Amino acid sequence: MFAVVEQSAHRLTALPARAVRGEGPKTEEPLPARRVTSWCEPVGALVATPAPRGLADSLGEFALEANTSGGSSPANSRRPERQRRRAMLACMRFSIWPDLDEPWPELRALVTHADVTGWDTVYVEDHFITHSAPESPLLEATGTLAALAAATERIRLGTLVLSVTYRHPAVIANWAATVDQLSAGRLVLGLGAGWEEHEHAAYGLRLGSPGERVDRFVEGLAVVQGLLTQPRTTVEGRFFQVRDAACEPKPHQDHVPILVGAKGPRMLGIVAEHADRWNMWGSPVQVADKAAVLDAHCARIGRDPRSIERSTQSMVCVTDDPARAQAFLEEHGASGRAAIAGSAAEVAERIAAYAEVGVDEYIVLTSDLGRGAQRLETLDGLGAALVATQS
Repeated sequence: MFAVVEQSAHRLTALPARAVRGEGPKTEEPLPARRVTSWCEPVGALVATPAPRGLADSLGEFALEANTSGGSSPANSRRPERQRRRAMLACMRFSIWPDLDEPWPELRALVTHADVTGWDTVYVEDHFITHSAPESPLLEATGTLAALAAATERIRLGTLVLSVTYRHPAVIANWAATVDQLSAGRLVLGLGAGWEEHEHAAYGLRLGSPGERVDRFVEGLAVVQGLLTQPRTTVEGRFFQVRDAACEPKPHQDHVPILVGAKGPRMLGIVAEHADRWNMWGSPVQVADKAAVLDAHCARIGRDPRSIERSTQSMVCVTDDPARAQAFLEEHGASGRAAIAGSAAEVAERIAAYAEVGVDEYIVLTSDLGRGAQRLETLDGLGAALVATQS
C-alpha cells in the first residue's frame, strides 16, 4: 500500500524533464534500488525507508474473513461484482489528516501511532489562523512536517496543500529538499494556488483574482520543479524571478511526487500537464465529475490519465449512535462539505465507494475521531474495517 524509495507495491516513477515542462506525455520509469551518497548519511551508506507494512499487515488480524461458501445463493450470484470491487479496493491507500490546533505531544502520539499501524501518509494543512477562533494556537505546516520526519520511520509526509502565496517557491523547494533528505525520501509535496482570504488580509499578503492566482501558481510550480530537479534554474515571470538559482542538496527521492489540489477547469489542466497526484474534496459523484474534466485534459495532451494518482477526503465521524451520525451529516450537508458518518464498518463501506470512481487514496480527517487513547482506538477500528473491505 505504500510508495517508498527502495521497496514498494506502488512504484515511484521518474518524470522526464519534457513532461515536467508539459511538452509531452508522462511515462513511467521504475526507480531502481540504488546505493546513494546521502547528504544526511555517511558516504556509501545504503539509505532506505524501512520495508513497508500496510494496514492489512498491521491490522489484518482484526479483518473480517470473506464468505467463500459454495452454492447458488443470491450472495454467490453477486460474487463477480464483489470480486471486481475488491480488486479496485486492494490498491487503495488510506491516510490521515490531523488538525494542527492541538498540542504537539498529542499530535506526535497520533502520527507515530499511525506510523506503526500501517497508514500510508500523514497530511497537514497550510493555514495560520483558524476560522472560528483567530487567537487559538495553530502549528505551522512546514515546521510540523519537519518535526514529524524526525519522529517517524515509515509513514509518508504530505502537505495538503502549501500555497505559493504564503512562501516564495524557492523557499518551498529548499524546504522540500531538506525534509525529503531528513525523512529518507518520504515527502509528498502538495501545492495549491491559495484561497483563504482572511489570512491574506491579516498578514498583508496579496491573494488576487482567481485568474491571477492560477497565473502565479504556474510560475511558482516552474520554480519549484526546476530547483528540485535541475542544477540551475532561471524563471523570468510576472510574479517570480529566479536567475541561475541552485538548490542543494537535492531531494533524497529521484522525483518528489507533486500533488496539486484543484477543481477548476484551468487548474485541472495544470494537473494534467505537470502533476503526479491530484486531490479535491467531494463526494464520489463530485469527484467523478471533476475526474472526467481531468481525463479530457489528459486526452488533449496525450497523457494516460491513470498516470495521475487521485486522492480525496471528507469529514468523518465514527459512531454507533444513529442520531449522532445523522446530526453530523446534516451539519456538514448544510455547509456543502462532503461527510461520512456511522459505525466503523459503515464508514469503511462508504469510503470504499470512492474506489469505484477511480480514487487511489482516501484521507481520513481525524478532527471528529476524539482525542487521546479514544482517538487511537477509533482509528484502529476504522483501519480494521477498511482492511475488511479489501479482503
